[in-house]
Amino acid sequence: MQIFMTGASGYVGGPVAEVLRAAGHRITALARSDRAAAKLDALGVRVLRGDLMDVASLARGARAADAVIHLGFHRTRDVARVDGESTDALIDALAGSGKTFIYTSGGTVTGDTGHGVHDETHPLAIGTSTGWRGAIEMRALAGCGRGVRAVAVRPPMVYGRGGSSTLLVMVDSARNEGAARLVGDGANRWSTVHVDDLAAIYRLLIEQSPAGHVFNAASEEVLSFRRMAELCSIAGGAGGRVKSWSIEEARASQRYLDSFHPDIVTRNTVLSGRKAREMLGWIPKGPALADDMTRGSYVHVERAVGEGVVS
Repeated sequence: MQIFMTGASGYVGGPVAEVLRAAGHRITALARSDRAAAKLDALGVRVLRGDLMDVASLARGARAADAVIHLGFHRTRDVARVDGESTDALIDALAGSGKTFIYTSGGTVTGDTGHGVHDETHPLAIGTSTGWRGAIEMRALAGCGRGVRAVAVRPPMVYGRGGSSTLLVMVDSARNEGAARLVGDGANRWSTVHVDDLAAIYRLLIEQSPAGHVFNAASEEVLSFRRMAELCSIAGGAGGRVKSWSIEEARASQRYLDSFHPDIVTRNTVLSGRKAREMLGWIPKGPALADDMTRGSYVHVERAVGEGVVS
């Protein structure tokens, strides 16, 4: 199958491209910079120059493909507008074709899970700070009514391969400040998924998902945010020490807002991944976050703050 991807040079996109290539699929991917193009070339991916605001390039890539995976993320304050416009452009290009469109949504679209667990039937929390993503997810899935095989995936806290921007902010603060930063007491809990397991679900969605479905890409591992901060502290050489910010202090730090927004990292985000396991046969196999932090890919991370997904 010929697949067009946005975000293929990113933290999640790279492993997705690897999995799809290994399965025999051919990939063309959008590249905004020479650096992104070089990464894609190293992955054996054909490069289409352009960015998420370049509607003509998006349409050209989508029309030439059998399926589209939308993973690109515009890290500015215009993120909601750009994601919405790029999603609309891709759906418009695929309309009436019966081709596949996979939208990358996020684990927080149903709001704070509290002491419970949210599955894919839980109502969207459109009025929250991440509600824009749920609204765009709905627009993407509405593509089914326009002759597009649209599906969506919701990752929770992604980790593995020494990456994930939210975790790396804490590793970085442990290394530079002697303690990993967290917001509040860190009692809130998050579902997790290893980036390789997340990549595997995209292949399953491409090859077998029915149209119109949403899948939580959540493993069975759930950790408190404080425990994640302690593990990041160990990885950063601070021996498990953590330092708490108030929400107000965190909001005042522009440096951290993109990857460590206090309104997101203080939520409970506990998701059921049962649907993906039962309907798609998805089996998460990656190492646990604690093992990866203390004995795996994070042990020798040189520079912490990088690309990643916390949704």
